[in-house]
Amino acid sequence: MTDSAGMGHGNEYRSIARNTVHLVGAQTLARGLRILYLVALARLLGPELFALLSNAQFWQLLFLPLVVFGTGRLLSREIGRNPAAFSEILAATLTLRLALGFLVASAAALAGWWLTSDPAERSVLVLFSVALLARGVAGWTQQVFIASESSHLLLRQEIGWRAAEAVLGLATLVAEAGLLGVAAVHVLTWLLQAGSGLLVVHRQLHRVTFGWHRSQLRVLLQDGLSAMLVALALSVMLNGSLPVYLKLFPGHTDGGQLAVVLQALSVLLLLPKGIAKSTLPILGRQVAASAEHAGRTIVWLLVVSLSAAVVLVLLGMALASDVAVLLLGNAYAQAGAWLGPSLWLMLPFAGGHLLTQLLFAHGDVWASTTRAWVGALVTLIALWPLGAQMGALGVVNAIGIGLSVWAFALGQLAVSRGYIRIGPLT
Repeated sequence: MTDSAGMGHGNEYRSIARNTVHLVGAQTLARGLRILYLVALARLLGPELFALLSNAQFWQLLFLPLVVFGTGRLLSREIGRNPAAFSEILAATLTLRLALGFLVASAAALAGWWLTSDPAERSVLVLFSVALLARGVAGWTQQVFIASESSHLLLRQEIGWRAAEAVLGLATLVAEAGLLGVAAVHVLTWLLQAGSGLLVVHRQLHRVTFGWHRSQLRVLLQDGLSAMLVALALSVMLNGSLPVYLKLFPGHTDGGQLAVVLQALSVLLLLPKGIAKSTLPILGRQVAASAEHAGRTIVWLLVVSLSAAVVLVLLGMALASDVAVLLLGNAYAQAGAWLGPSLWLMLPFAGGHLLTQLLFAHGDVWASTTRAWVGALVTLIALWPLGAQMGALGVVNAIGIGLSVWAFALGQLAVSRGYIRIGPLT
């Protein structure tokens, strides 16, 4: 390896590190604010109402991949491969995001209304479904920040609007507006974040326009469909499990405990997810220049991510129970006892996300899609017997089994196709 090549690789690693710090920092601080918000909500609402609120949140997250439609990965890949045409890709993806947001939000609201007869649950589900449109647009602006390697802009947006949601949401509870007030604040803050994000993109990064050409739509549908299906499969595993569990076992009273465990896991999974998202622009360039180097980058990142995950798992197993009781009170003691053993999910989650980025950079998107859905189907199949036998903890184990099947299948595929060659990490 020449000195110039070594310097280039060093710059790429520094770029990954810098954008990861901004991205994970933004998400961690925003989730830190959200943790405080959720802790307050859990204490004020109690396990039963908190389960109702979390069910609506996970319902929204379950549908979100249909709105996103894989355009985040497409943006990150195309800015590395074809910067000159990036403005056209931006216009096409934003137009598609708005169209899908309206359709999916309408479908989710109707499904939520039809699936439940409880007036309070029905109203909260509808409001969280309506927020899908605004959340989709806000997410598009975040993906533009990441693709443009300007994650520091995401940091400002996330912290400001999550703080606003927390303050306004707690104010509605103090004013005795109840769950409907919290849901209305959720819709309002995402609408405002979407609008402000579009202004930041337009003024500081790229001109915001709308429209697409037929060739662009074909690319979006071909590449975006597969990426969307991968994200939807993961969403079924991670976000669909709580709504499915509550419908399958309405007599179980541990839904609030499961909601706390899944909310905590969603925060702890930020580190491996942030690293994976930050790698795709770099991997897109590396695959074009040297596929072998892209494979070495992923191996190096797998070692770092899995090592960090192991440390977090060990810390969580030692501290989770006491921290949960300290923050949430004795009403959530069972959730604290379950959280520690549940943290092993971070390992397959980290590995699977990084390997998916490598396959996507190679254009091998459909192979990763099928493996993600195998994992999702395994989760749903395992959820029934494990949920019946072990309750909420069985749901967590079903998710872990599905994630493990997914990650192992991706690793086997990457090695068999020569995308990864095990060797020195230099």
